[in-house]
Amino acid sequence: MGVVGGTVSMAGGPGTAVAWGQVLQDSYGIDSAINIGTAFATFGMVIGGLLGGPLAARLISRHQLESQADIDSVPAMGMGAGERQAEINYDSMLRTILVIFIAVGMGIAFDKLLTSINFLLPEFAACMITGMFLINVGPKLLPMVNWPLPNKSKSLSLMSELSVSLVLVMSLMPMKWSILLDVGPTILLILIAQSVLVVTVAADPPPVFLDTNSRRM
Repeated sequence: MGVVGGTVSMAGGPGTAVAWGQVLQDSYGIDSAINIGTAFATFGMVIGGLLGGPLAARLISRHQLESQADIDSVPAMGMGAGERQAEINYDSMLRTILVIFIAVGMGIAFDKLLTSINFLLPEFAACMITGMFLINVGPKLLPMVNWPLPNKSKSLSLMSELSVSLVLVMSLMPMKWSILLDVGPTILLILIAQSVLVVTVAADPPPVFLDTNSRRM
């Protein structure tokens, strides 16, 4: 319960909770690991959303932080600097889907390679690694290809947001909430302990993470 409610769900999120939950159920006989991990991840996101904003506002006010960036000059998700509009069209969407399929294919092959050397990693994580490799190395190896870069492709941004939403829905729909009734107090206790610890550390960060002299973010 501690492992599922710790790094697996809180650092990894619903996707990691489902992936490792399946391993814990199949290989170690831990019943309902997927449901418990998904519950932790879901409640963790809710609590993080409720506590993150007020805590950040308190830190900004306490240390009198000011941003020197012009908010109007900061590009939106999927748009390059200076762009006011980013077009989503047939060609850009097909190119984005093609790159995603290539990344997934490479990820599946990479996952089989890791499995052959007894290195256990969720399949989606292997696909993420190959995706990061492809999008960073691809433009350098094949500069003539119009790659859908994360900061310059509205189509890739749209696919990213859609994929995250689908993962959350697919993770939450099969959950059996009745199972959580027996472990509810334990989940609540772990969530409260972790929330208090995180807020305590974040409320007074070490000086190395915050330059209070420059008063800048």
